Amino acid sequence: MQPAKKMPTHDILVATPLTEEEKARGVKPFWTKIGAAWSLPDGSGYSLVLQALPLDGRMVMKVPQSKDDEQKDDPRDDSRFGRSDYQTRSNGR
Repeated sequence: MQPAKKMPTHDILVATPLTEEEKARGVKPFWTKIGAAWSLPDGSGYSLVLQALPLDGRMVMKVPQSKDDEQKDDPRDDSRFGRSDYQTRSNGR
C-alpha cells in the first residue's frame, strides 16, 4: 500500500515583467504558477518540482492560498511586482 501523497507546502510563481510605461499606468502583473515545493521532513529545506523556468531567473515561493482567504490577506503580495492577481485568475473568477 502506497502512502497518501502530501499536498505541496508552497507554490512557485513568476510574475509577468512589466515595462516602465505599464508600471506608470498601474498595470498589475499576471502571476503564473510554475511549480510546487514540499518541506523536507527534517525541516532543512524543500523538494521542488518545476514545470517551467522563468526567463529572468526570478521566482517567488509562497504558501498556497486557500479559497477561504480574503484577497486583502493575499500572501502573494510582493512590493517588487505590485498587487497579485493570482487568486482571482487562478480560481477562474
